[in-house]
Amino acid sequence: MLDVSSTNLLSQSKYVKVKKTKPILRKEIDTELKRSYPRNERTWEVAELQAYLLSSTNDDKRNVFHNVCRIGAKEMLEFLMNEAKTLGILHFLVNARDELQHTPLYLLCEKGHTKTSDVKEHHKKYRTDMLKILLPKGSGDGKNRNAADWRMRAKQIGYSPLHWLAYWDDLQAFQYFVSIIPPKELSKILCLSVFGLTPLDIAGKNKSDSVAQWLITYLTDKFDIIKKLFQSLNIKAGNNKVWIGGDDPESF
Repeated sequence: MLDVSSTNLLSQSKYVKVKKTKPILRKEIDTELKRSYPRNERTWEVAELQAYLLSSTNDDKRNVFHNVCRIGAKEMLEFLMNEAKTLGILHFLVNARDELQHTPLYLLCEKGHTKTSDVKEHHKKYRTDMLKILLPKGSGDGKNRNAADWRMRAKQIGYSPLHWLAYWDDLQAFQYFVSIIPPKELSKILCLSVFGLTPLDIAGKNKSDSVAQWLITYLTDKFDIIKKLFQSLNIKAGNNKVWIGGDDPESF
């Protein structure tokens, strides 16, 4: 009979077979972990295991950052960012792409994906704070290697995170996102999807009045910087409403 009172159960090999499995890390993560190891206080085995858990993906090639951003879990995102930063592998994980080439940042802006009001409001409540975690102030120039890449676009439809923030009429998140874009890259506010739609098109089509009205005012103020792209827009405004032709993103 197995002696459960023993302080060394695993030594009773007659009853318990132990197989040690070494975590398999992607080469670039393994290399970075070894480089950063002297800076942290963890034993190598613990650091390696934690890196493995943080970088593991599901069938959709999504890691834990993808899923936390998808459901809008702010506290968990803060915890994961700190852990990954300590291990020195945050920049790999925060910009990892899933099977559809979506990053955690993209999923954060896209989700609230159903029209269900409770889901939509949950994401609005936490999205701006989560954006500030992924995209700290001053990180838009790309020099902060631990910040998310705000320039990413969805491979299939060419949407940027701004397209989805406009779709959900999340003005607070939209304004913060725009605020981190460097002045020399402001024209990317009007980035086109593969269907030729800008975030302003999406705001108009889906009657996202607050984003549409704010964006038109903002573009007018910055007209000298982005006038070449601005001239390509087909804007019809009247009675404080804006309607821009285009297809509904949910049909894609």
